[in-house]
Formats: sequence, structure tokens, C-alpha cells
Amino acid sequence: MAVEFEPAKEISGGTWYSDGNLDVEFINILRDQCRMYVERFKVATIENVWQSIRDSGVFNTECSMQQIKEIMGSLVLDKELEELNSTGIGDFSRIQPGKKCYKRCKDGGNPKEQGILSSIPCGVCPRLTDCTPDGIISPKTCVYFDKWLDF
Repeated sequence: MAVEFEPAKEISGGTWYSDGNLDVEFINILRDQCRMYVERFKVATIENVWQSIRDSGVFNTECSMQQIKEIMGSLVLDKELEELNSTGIGDFSRIQPGKKCYKRCKDGGNPKEQGILSSIPCGVCPRLTDCTPDGIISPKTCVYFDKWLDF
């Protein structure tokens, strides 16, 4: 077998794999670095994040812009960042108008807090307007209310 050949990235698992295993530690550190950069500057482009990570010396290996793009995409899918086009105004003043950029989601990827009424069946009931104390639909006959009380 020829040892001078290196397997294609598609066969070896690509840039996210090390010795045939997913390099979770590398991915998590890279995600943290991307997230921290966006938090610090409010709005960032892939190029900004890549340059910052490259200059920081956090990693022994060189991170490609494609890797940063993939990480930023995963943060968007996880609802930690949102992808926008720059307006060139306010927080976007450092970025050319129309250029794709990223900013932290308002809720930071955390589930939204629910109002007090959403914790009881009546608060989310589609028949709330038809519900009356002595009607066909009432708290006395409500199966959802009974299940909630049994909880």
C-alpha cells in the first residue's frame, strides 16, 4: 500500500474529525470563540471572526474561513446568532451596507419565558371564549383542567 497518499477529506471525515473521531472539543472551543467575538462587537462578518480567531493564537492549527462559516451557520441553526444584511447604520456602521453579518439573538438561544396564563390550561385553551361556569364547555367538564389538577 502506498503510504505517501493522504485520504480525501470526504473519506476521512473532513476538517471536523481527528483520528477518525469527531473533534468535539475543537468544535466547542471554536463555537465559543465565534460567539464571544459577536458578543463583543455586537455585529460581525465571517471575515471579522476568522481574522480575530486567526490572530488570537488560540488554536495550534489554522482555521479556514469555510470552517468559521460552518460554525456560524450552526450557531444560527441553534438560534444563538441571527444572520442579517448590514444596513451600515448604528451597530452595523463598521460593515459595508448589504454585506451578510451576524448578531446575537435577542433571547440568546434560550427558550422564551412564558406568561403566567400559559402555565394553566385556560390560558391556552382554544375554547376559552365559549367557556362559562354553567355551559357545556366549563371548568367543571374540562378534561384539560382535570389532567392539570392531577399533575
